[in-house]
Amino acid sequence: MKLLFGKSFLLYILLFLFIIGIAIIFMFAKRDGEIHIKRTIRVYWRICFFVFSLLYIILFLIGLIMGIAQMLG
Repeated sequence: MKLLFGKSFLLYILLFLFIIGIAIIFMFAKRDGEIHIKRTIRVYWRICFFVFSLLYIILFLIGLIMGIAQMLG
């Protein structure tokens, strides 16, 4: 992302991961009354995989469009 936008988003990504993890833990604690570690990690892993897959596709398309725009004009 640093190539596309000129700055690093590492801090924002880490903060996002932390907030998602805390939200999942609170959700399971409130709903079930206890935290199942294996289940929590599985849900966290799936959500992160889905979000980062979408982000990868979006950034790929943005980079492709920006590259084509630079070549054309």
